[in-house]
Amino acid sequence: MSRLIILLTSIGIALSLARAQGAERIPFHVSNFDDDVTVSLTITSVATSPESEYDFDVTIGLTEQNKAGEIKYLDKGNHGARVDCAGRGK
Repeated sequence: MSRLIILLTSIGIALSLARAQGAERIPFHVSNFDDDVTVSLTITSVATSPESEYDFDVTIGLTEQNKAGEIKYLDKGNHGARVDCAGRGK
């Protein structure tokens, strides 16, 4: 449960920063792996959710970089997620 709250808080912060930074994508989650690979998750779009039990509909993108910061993989798909900032009913 606490991991979910941390994730939702991170997404909320990323949403705020994404709006403030315009087109620059700021990761809301970064994982570093033993083989010097870094995978970042970013919010690629934000909209108010039409579903009353959610606050936002977002799309999430994934980027893989090597230790030199070169992009090795850029996920062209947009993975949809719905965000409930208040955690109602949980």
